[in-house]
Amino acid sequence: MFKPAGIRAGYHNHQTEFKAIEGKRPIEVIAAGTPKNVMLQLDVGTCVEVGQDPVAWIKANKGRINCIHCKEWSAEPGVGYKALFGEGKAPWKEIFTAAEKAAALSTI
Repeated sequence: MFKPAGIRAGYHNHQTEFKAIEGKRPIEVIAAGTPKNVMLQLDVGTCVEVGQDPVAWIKANKGRINCIHCKEWSAEPGVGYKALFGEGKAPWKEIFTAAEKAAALSTI
């Protein structure tokens, strides 16, 4: 239904999707179980906040991550998402490199 209108469906993650249920994370089920034309947006800050590696996630899902939400995260008390870009825990250089390589392999 979206294609004739020139738009695509997409999904943006939150913390909940990275918490395993019966040994599987919902984000893994979503990535594996949705059609390739459904965009996945990786929220980097949220991914880092829950202790996941955004670089590994991008590499494991080549062609599925069509955009990234460049949100920083810091575990410093009272900072969290208020961290300035580059001053938190996200490895931005590695994230951008992985994203560029994954995008080059995308067939969408």
